[in-house]
Amino acid sequence: MKNWFKILCLALSLIGVSALYAAEFSSGLDAQLQSGKGDEFISTIVILPSAIDIQNLDFTLHARKVTLAERHREVMAALKYNAEQNQPAFIDELEAETAAGNVKGYTAYWIDNLVVVNARASFIESLRNRGDIEYVSMNFKAELIEPIRSNDPNASVRPPRRNPLDNETTTPDQDAIGTTRVNRELGITGQGVLVANCDTGVDGNHPALGSRWRGNFAPAAQCWRDALGSAPSFPVDGGGHGTHVMGTIAGRAISGNDTNTVGGAPNARWIATNTINQGVGTPFDNDVIADYQWFADPDGNVNTMDDVPDAIQNSWGVNSGFSGYTTCDTRWNTFILNCEAVGPVISWSAGNEGSSGLRTPAIHSFNAYQIFSVGAVNAEDGLPPFPIASFSSLGPTPCTPFVPDNIKPEISAPGVNIYSSVPGGGYDGTYSGTSMAGPHVAGVVALMREACPNCDHITIKDAIMQTALDQGAVGQDNTYGYGVIRAYEAVLAVSNLGRIGGIVTDGVNPINGATAKILSGSNQALTDANGQYYLPLSSGTYDVEFSKVGFLPDTAFGVVVSVGDTTIVNGQLTALVAVNFIDEDFDTGAPGWTHDAPAGWVDNWHISTERANSGSSSFKCGDPGAGTYSSLCDARLTSPVMNSFRNLRSLVL
Repeated sequence: MKNWFKILCLALSLIGVSALYAAEFSSGLDAQLQSGKGDEFISTIVILPSAIDIQNLDFTLHARKVTLAERHREVMAALKYNAEQNQPAFIDELEAETAAGNVKGYTAYWIDNLVVVNARASFIESLRNRGDIEYVSMNFKAELIEPIRSNDPNASVRPPRRNPLDNETTTPDQDAIGTTRVNRELGITGQGVLVANCDTGVDGNHPALGSRWRGNFAPAAQCWRDALGSAPSFPVDGGGHGTHVMGTIAGRAISGNDTNTVGGAPNARWIATNTINQGVGTPFDNDVIADYQWFADPDGNVNTMDDVPDAIQNSWGVNSGFSGYTTCDTRWNTFILNCEAVGPVISWSAGNEGSSGLRTPAIHSFNAYQIFSVGAVNAEDGLPPFPIASFSSLGPTPCTPFVPDNIKPEISAPGVNIYSSVPGGGYDGTYSGTSMAGPHVAGVVALMREACPNCDHITIKDAIMQTALDQGAVGQDNTYGYGVIRAYEAVLAVSNLGRIGGIVTDGVNPINGATAKILSGSNQALTDANGQYYLPLSSGTYDVEFSKVGFLPDTAFGVVVSVGDTTIVNGQLTALVAVNFIDEDFDTGAPGWTHDAPAGWVDNWHISTERANSGSSSFKCGDPGAGTYSSLCDARLTSPVMNSFRNLRSLVL
């Protein structure tokens, strides 16, 4: 806390300095004021000077390597302090102007030191030449980045990606970027992580999502922000977009023995808002600002963290094609950066405008990590290289401040014909767009937060960029950014893990496709063509089973794993050789085989020479001779104890 107070004391001097400068007005607001439409009411965002620079505090906390809880408390305290310094005097003035008829309404926020004011043009103009106002811009309406829908009739059919070991079906895109591998090999699935999206809402009854809405375990007001006012206590989706996005982040449905996984972090819990693409709210009560203030601290308690999302995905933005906006519109930026400084990792869909450039706020680069934008690639075949999608917005950014070379986006992810959940309980694979790419990144972030709960947004984004599959020009470029996200490598980069590794053979040759599985958890890996496997694990003692169809399993007990080390454990499997039943006791009914039935049932098992599949006879359950088999056979046929490899082989056909 000493460092925080030093920053505070130094920053307090800026309050007096700010009085020397006039307020800056956005170009859009200047145009509105100069339009000559009289003394009309205009909805504006008025930003007041802040004593504490939140961006500097953000990087200071990163350098100090504080815990996420410490970061949350310190940034929240700084945000509240900034708002408390000079908002009260300005609000008193707004109250007087409201009584005089010059102000129609206002809403104050602390996520940035700002007040949204709906006032006459003459009052707004009077704010220009006073030192206690820093910046004034037009108010805004966020616009959804609409998905591009495929006309392919087969695109909505479930992709055939079933794992025979656990009957889990996954999408080719999650497989391609490695989230499936993280789930299975590392056992990291988003458990204990909270994700969010700022979108059209989420269908809270969808089987892939409903059980993990945080509102099942906490007050609804902390888990669902309803900008529409029509469903205040339970999440809904009037647009369909948000449910698809959330499914890609965290969707998983379990029905009987089948598991349908569309999300990268399928055990994460989620919260959501329905602000985007909704024409709701009064002109002076801005929903996006309210969303980000809510995301920063949903339960209003700075000492709790389970309510604060680890990842927030945004599939919205504007560009100069929208009335009242400029290409480099800055009106959203500060409160977004402030929210991220509190704790979440925020991702942005770049836009679907191709070479026309990114939408704002995704177009901005304040440093190497903010604002983190995502382009779209086609990963339908699952095999790299992954071509950039024709619609994916390309850099560079013309906006300042910017990182060297003005390069955008930061990263790319699958965004073509993405299969995910849609309202009503169904699924659809016809959605394409950077709106579909962004949630793939948010899902990876959730996995990284499980692996490293105190990794801040800088550490996580740096790991994502440094471990990406580089495509296009070497290094970062204006098509792919740093490349295509690789979940497995990114998670390992922030994990404190050791490894079990080795080679599985049949005693002579390596075995490809054998499973190495931890018996105490879900972690598993397949051997490669050289018989080699690796299982990253946290410190502990494990029992490892090696198996493959057609082989006797092998188990290693009490394997000790230490962080940073690899413990070598080799497996040896013995092949099961199938033999003809004519040589085995099963065919002749020789001594040792028994059969019986419980009370009330008939024991229909008997030796039949008419129904032999091999040799001269075999067991049959049903009528004698060539008659029919029994349609109901509640009777047991028990083999003798298998003491020899030869007898065991007889069962493998």
